[in-house]
Amino acid sequence: KQAGTEIGRISNSSSDMIIKSAVSDKDMLFKGNDGGSTITALTLDMSDAGAAGFNGVVTANAGVVVDNFTLDGTTLALSSGNFLLDVAGNITLDSDNAFVKIADGGTDIAHFSHGGSGAFEIKVLTSDADMIFQGNDGGSAITALTFDMSAAGAATFNNDVTAFSDARLKDNVETIPNALEKVCAMRGVNFTRNDNNDQPGTGVIAQEMQEVFPVVVKENDDEDNTLSVSYGNLVGVLIESIKELKAEIDELKGN
Repeated sequence: KQAGTEIGRISNSSSDMIIKSAVSDKDMLFKGNDGGSTITALTLDMSDAGAAGFNGVVTANAGVVVDNFTLDGTTLALSSGNFLLDVAGNITLDSDNAFVKIADGGTDIAHFSHGGSGAFEIKVLTSDADMIFQGNDGGSAITALTFDMSAAGAATFNNDVTAFSDARLKDNVETIPNALEKVCAMRGVNFTRNDNNDQPGTGVIAQEMQEVFPVVVKENDDEDNTLSVSYGNLVGVLIESIKELKAEIDELKGN
């Protein structure tokens, strides 16, 4: 008591020890001496249902449980329900190991990573599991694009593939010269992929295309600087070669 007014009391209930602040809305303070200075280590705010305010870092080596959440070591686990992460600003995932993994039931199924030469990589980890891009078309769920990993990543689009062909986006436009000669110098091949369990395929050889039509060949930013061919960009030379061939046929026919 202070001047006859009860400030607090220590009592027991069923052998439990009770420490009680008796004055309405008055806090309970735990103080001490830190190197000669008085500090308030912990405040229990009685006007806020006993909310605890710690003056410094709270260390809980055995973990912390909040509602359905358990934070223990490097794991934040939710025992039931969904987890909503809602922030007013940006959400940043910063991994010094350059990997952000996605798992299901403890099994890794995919990851995002910082690949060679600064590339951003999305990788499916389960053998032969496809990568699927889905969306909503007027209320109906659609699969816009599928990469078939059991077929060396063959791409299947659900609908048309649009290229940027607007004349307003292009300068220095000219008809491809000697298109038939270029096409005749190309070689179509069948092959098996030595990087994908000898998966069969068909197409061209990038190094050969560099000699014939280099504009369609790209050097990749991987460890071996492999080459790839933009097959869609071959359409123009194929169109012009057919027209040249037709002109030769018409000439032979006397048209």
